[in-house]
Amino acid sequence: MEIAKLAVVFGIIILLLRIRLSVGVSIFLGGIALGFLFGEHFFEIGKSVLGGMVAWRTIRLILIVSTISTLGTLLKNLEITGRLVSGIENLSGSIKVTLVLCPVIIGLMPMPGGALLSAPLVAAGAEGQPISKARLSAINYWFRHIFEFCWPIYPGIILAAAILELDISQISLWQAPFSIPFILGGLIFLIFPMKNVSRFTRDQSLRASWLNVLSGVWPILAVVFITLVFGADLLLSLAIAFALFLVLVRPPLSLTLRSVKEGCSFAIISLMFGVMVFQAIISDSGAAVDIAHRIASWGVPDWAVVSLSCFLIGFVAGIVTAYVGIVYPILIPILMAPEPKISMIVLAYASGLIGVMTSPLHLCLILTKEYFRSSLKRIYPLILGPALFVAISVAIILALGYGK
Repeated sequence: MEIAKLAVVFGIIILLLRIRLSVGVSIFLGGIALGFLFGEHFFEIGKSVLGGMVAWRTIRLILIVSTISTLGTLLKNLEITGRLVSGIENLSGSIKVTLVLCPVIIGLMPMPGGALLSAPLVAAGAEGQPISKARLSAINYWFRHIFEFCWPIYPGIILAAAILELDISQISLWQAPFSIPFILGGLIFLIFPMKNVSRFTRDQSLRASWLNVLSGVWPILAVVFITLVFGADLLLSLAIAFALFLVLVRPPLSLTLRSVKEGCSFAIISLMFGVMVFQAIISDSGAAVDIAHRIASWGVPDWAVVSLSCFLIGFVAGIVTAYVGIVYPILIPILMAPEPKISMIVLAYASGLIGVMTSPLHLCLILTKEYFRSSLKRIYPLILGPALFVAISVAIILALGYGK
């Protein structure tokens, strides 16, 4: 019965996404429905909603994600990212390396639809080369996300740490090795097959190239340095790095305000509110414990529950924070009892990420497809290869005893 109720909740969320409600609003309303289905009264649901919205970890999460998005938008609006790519091209001297590094470096700064920021850079790097639009789309899309497993300022990592009540650095370190098959899959299936790609002719001095690269990456590296080296809270690290950026770069006030408006969009803020309220309701209603007990009574292996639930929600929603926000609260008894189970935490994140990367609803995939004027039927065969490679690699590594 509990599983059927949960299926109804997921069905409601899917339906709301289909009618083009935002992910945040869809998850929020799904949480309300979950509360009623699991016997909560209106007053109890209202209390959970209010508690989830005003909790410090919710406010902290919104501040972190909004600041990251604003900084990334400001870098784009100041055309710093363009100079960054120019520097990469001159330093690498290789078209293939440039095509990989452009989305990789842009991926250091997570932002909604960030693949659209790196797409023009990939297009510029491939100009005049015999590379199909579908392959350029797949390269831009895949390598934009190689840090999803472990980069400590990615919203999925931050949200997972908040839900599981773990340090961000713990989850990042546990999941870091799995970025390797993600990278290898992209190289093997997307880069190595390219033929007749010429070398790049340098037109800048090494000094100018390095300056262009550093001008784009130093704010990102500053955040990570302050967080990991000094042990500062991520929100404080972001505030310091953002303040330094404003002082040293001195962007026009009008441009800064416009970037803040774009970075603190309704979609971003509603998403954070939605997942945290969903978590509050599923916790307060006791639904997570009930569902876990029901699944356990069936004798279904924990790995099957974890992998299938995360993959399916990741595929349906097309966003990491959605499957983390929806499924993790339900899986807490499996992931965290009686202590953190590293192998299960890694399996959950990896399964959901594979679902997200193969989802036709993934914003980055949609934007990349539109930019290069390609089609999903041409892009999908190129993406499925590296996705399957990652899935098999994760299964083998965990089967060999990682995290146990």
